[in-house]
Amino acid sequence: MDKVIQRIIEDINSKNDWTLNEKIRYAYLELGKNVHLNTEFFYSLYGLMHDDYKLSFQELKKIYDNMNPTYDVICKDCSRMLKMIFDGCNIKSEIKETIEVDHYYIENERFDIQHFFNAVEGDNKEIFFLSLVLDIPLIQLGLKTEHFATNVVYIDDKGNQVYKGEEIKNTVLTPSYIKSIDDKIGYLSLKFQDDKEKADYVNFAFEKLAESNRRNKMYYSMVALNSNNEFYKGLIDVMSEERDSLSVQLYKVDKNKVKEIKKYVCLSIKNKIKESILPTQSEIYEFNSSFNSQNYLECIKSLDKVLKNNNYESDDGQFSLKSLITSSEKLFKVLDKIPECITYLPEELDKLKNMLNLYIFKIASVYIPKDYRPEAGYIYSNKYLENKLKLLFPIVFGFNNDTDFTHMKIGEKGVIISRVMHALFPELTNDKTIERKKEDPVENRINTCMMYDKKEGLYKLVLNIEPTDQDNDIVLIYNFNDGYNYFEEQDISILEMKCDTQRYMLFSKKLSIPAEQNIEEKIKK
Repeated sequence: MDKVIQRIIEDINSKNDWTLNEKIRYAYLELGKNVHLNTEFFYSLYGLMHDDYKLSFQELKKIYDNMNPTYDVICKDCSRMLKMIFDGCNIKSEIKETIEVDHYYIENERFDIQHFFNAVEGDNKEIFFLSLVLDIPLIQLGLKTEHFATNVVYIDDKGNQVYKGEEIKNTVLTPSYIKSIDDKIGYLSLKFQDDKEKADYVNFAFEKLAESNRRNKMYYSMVALNSNNEFYKGLIDVMSEERDSLSVQLYKVDKNKVKEIKKYVCLSIKNKIKESILPTQSEIYEFNSSFNSQNYLECIKSLDKVLKNNNYESDDGQFSLKSLITSSEKLFKVLDKIPECITYLPEELDKLKNMLNLYIFKIASVYIPKDYRPEAGYIYSNKYLENKLKLLFPIVFGFNNDTDFTHMKIGEKGVIISRVMHALFPELTNDKTIERKKEDPVENRINTCMMYDKKEGLYKLVLNIEPTDQDNDIVLIYNFNDGYNYFEEQDISILEMKCDTQRYMLFSKKLSIPAEQNIEEKIKK
């Protein structure tokens, strides 16, 4: 570790044209790239490791009191190492210690720990607070940090003093100012926006992922490619030259192509109705050489009125004909604008593409198998959540590819996975199965935790989809080690994993069994 610290000091001292703030920021980021969260320390401290794996009281105390930090760190280590770097660069700083103490009992002995952070003097003698340990996972993936030059109150809302010593009048730096420093020192990554390269945090990838999952666009596309969805396959053939997605260059869509797309949509709806309402005496409008999509939709509307029922049942479950008609009408209005899109501004073109995708997805959702689509009214079945996880996880993470994420340690991976879950499941924030207000609606439907498989000697990810009034819980085990990227095929419950201590070690308080004497009773249930 001394070599890393010395290298950072030398880098900073060679930057004669950098300001103090830029040097401080560089030290913070460079150290964050080279250390890892000491998960063994925290898992042992929280009582989550089995006796044959957990650290003893003396081992924990040795790590906590260590004056020569290693690559595996806790907050105290980060503060010491930053102080060593700042001292080597003649930057004034001190380590601050919180007054509040957390008490843990290890081997019948009390173990007290506190939080440590840095106070460092930058340009114009302004003092900043730094809590590096909380930003390590974000730094290693190139994300925007959240604990650099932020505020730490001296007196909390209960009137208690927060950190030892006299109050420090610290300065909070704005995100835009920090970003300008990150741009200069090379922390930002390049992305393409409006066909131009632009430096930004990797957060833009999270934002893009969230946008792709808004209204389930990304998910529906993957369902189409993995479930022989007749509507998607036909639409891809009609719309796209790529033949593997609905990506389409709008300026290549002329009036004849628009007519072809409309005809395909109407034919698909006709076939859906025929398979859903037969036997019936009502005639389905047949297309001829003078096909007119608007007339056809009017005919379907009339049929809907005759049957006096907006909801129909097919092999894939119930669907709304009214919704199909409304989405088709809106889609056709968007399609009519495409031949003129060559004159549009970039923002107008993006809006047109988004509207086109929106109505295509609304129509296509009817053709997705029941277990792969959300129920009406924002109530999401466990089977739907399971299928969405199985489809999107391998693509989003790409664990078997050589990426920054692949090389992260287990503690940092856990933090990033939790954030990605929110981008994957924005719909859960509106889930009506959650009756009371909770801090984290995603975690309250899908619990994630790390697990150590003793038999294989590997860390894995466990996703537990909570039971509802309608569904039993579902447990998925994801193997995300180097070279692996798949859900394991095994039917096992959280209770069975907790009981099989010879093989599994779960690192989660939430999924733990409260009392040993209840295990047999729980198994019987």
